Amino acid sequence: MKKKSKGGRPTKYRPQFVRQVEKLTLIGAIDEQLADFFGVTIQTIENWKKKYPEFLEALKRGKARVDDEMERSLHHRGRGYSHPSVKIFYDTKRKKVVKVPFMEHYPPDTAAAFIWLKNRRPQQWRDQIDHGLADPTDTVKVIRDMVGALFAIAPSSPAGMGQ
Repeated sequence: MKKKSKGGRPTKYRPQFVRQVEKLTLIGAIDEQLADFFGVTIQTIENWKKKYPEFLEALKRGKARVDDEMERSLHHRGRGYSHPSVKIFYDTKRKKVVKVPFMEHYPPDTAAAFIWLKNRRPQQWRDQIDHGLADPTDTVKVIRDMVGALFAIAPSSPAGMGQ
């Protein structure tokens, strides 16, 4: 008895994609770029994640490693840091290259600190503004009061202006 064909196009997936997807995510590739690299659609990448657990795990490993690295970098920038470095000069009197070691300092970066805090402590650092209105009826009351105050100070008619 002959096996019944599932139909459809044969998969482009290959076992070597596991190693490739991990390397691509290590350099920051996102799903759209992976699809472009493998010559498939984003939906195909999603299907491969479901069908091939080793592909999904490699993708997760690569993304996690690069995310960890970015987190460390953001943390360093937010706190500020120093590292040894070397300035290279040319001494015209002695006609030779001179290397001068020094400590390079990067002050704390407020934008990096803010990003860190927004993600680590979203309740305290989110962009959402709480106006203290507990329910929608409070909002309606505030709007009515504002409109009432606006009309109370506005002239009664345009013709009345300048009389």
